[in-house]
Amino acid sequence: MSYDDIARRITKQEEWTAFANDELRPVAETARTLMELRDRLAPPEPGETTVREVVDQEPRLRRFLLGGLTDDGSVPDESLANLTEQFLGVALDDPYKWVNAEREGLTGDDYVAVTTTDTRLVSLLQTVDEQLTAVLQHLDTSPPVVDDQVEAVLDDPATLSDLVQQFLTGVLQVTANISPFTFFAYTTQAVTARYLTEAYPSLHGSLHDVAGLVGLQKRFVPDLEDEDRAAEYTVWGHTEDGVLARLHRLNQAVWATFDDEAARSTLSRFFSNVPNPEEDFTRQAEQELTADDWSYPDYIPDCAHPDRVPTSTANSTNSSRYRRNMDLTKALVVENGVIPAREVITAVNTSSIVHRRQDFDESVSLLRYLDEVMPGVFLGVYNFETVEHQANETPQTGVRVYHA
Repeated sequence: MSYDDIARRITKQEEWTAFANDELRPVAETARTLMELRDRLAPPEPGETTVREVVDQEPRLRRFLLGGLTDDGSVPDESLANLTEQFLGVALDDPYKWVNAEREGLTGDDYVAVTTTDTRLVSLLQTVDEQLTAVLQHLDTSPPVVDDQVEAVLDDPATLSDLVQQFLTGVLQVTANISPFTFFAYTTQAVTARYLTEAYPSLHGSLHDVAGLVGLQKRFVPDLEDEDRAAEYTVWGHTEDGVLARLHRLNQAVWATFDDEAARSTLSRFFSNVPNPEEDFTRQAEQELTADDWSYPDYIPDCAHPDRVPTSTANSTNSSRYRRNMDLTKALVVENGVIPAREVITAVNTSSIVHRRQDFDESVSLLRYLDEVMPGVFLGVYNFETVEHQANETPQTGVRVYHA
């Protein structure tokens, strides 16, 4: 699908409504069903409530907690109990204790508590449920009601595996790798109006309407005398809780889960070859940039990744954070349409982080720079942020562009 085809869809409210009903709702329904199953299984007091107390409230839950438990107290990867723990985050706190109690002629349900666990897959489920529920509501589509689906799984616990498979297949279909709407969300984290309308020509004349519909806002407005040029080079991004921001959070949660080593081990139960959608997308993005002969401009340094930028002083001179003679580019200084300098961190000591302004031999045109970095930012290979300067003799706000 071309960028122009995507733009024709994302500029129409009826297309977003169809996307919500036809593509998001089925995923939202499976996520909500799994979340309600988790709520039914979760004990009132994790680690204290016994299996007996849970089962007395709902006898059908027993199989989820004990399904597949072996005589030696292990919980096989393919068992219902393991599936319940990994995807619903509920499990026996000590399966061996349950087995030993049964061996001694006691009732294991009376001696073993039910606990909750936080796994990467439970986190994914919670994120998908939260974000899709909000997106459906934002697009005036009612959230799913899944009472019947929950009852069906309680009646036949073996269907939990099918439900999880349906959920995993569904979330992959709404990532930026496949969904044009999520792709649009991914490519609008930070992008100039000029580049946005070049990539999606149908946005000419309708950018503000789309912004209001799905949540775009101005993130950085260059200080230029020419108002038309300032509008052209204004960097747009997501509003905090708009549709695009929520689709992006969902996408990142799916990508992170399918990239996590422990999660991939669990996912191998459902995929003969577990996909890695983030790797696939990044590889394709880099291939596209290479084909266009794009690279980060060599006349100006890229900024350090935020993970490398110190935010606190060192505890002592022996601290690994204590450093002098650093040359870490925190941000680029922007003044009157040019980039005359960079803000660097030159030292971290026990009392301060030393920020300095370092002027370039020649100022760089801000507009030229934005034009040249946008292809990499658009496809997520680089990130764009505004930052507060801390060096002397710098304006309040600068920009940071760094390799993702």
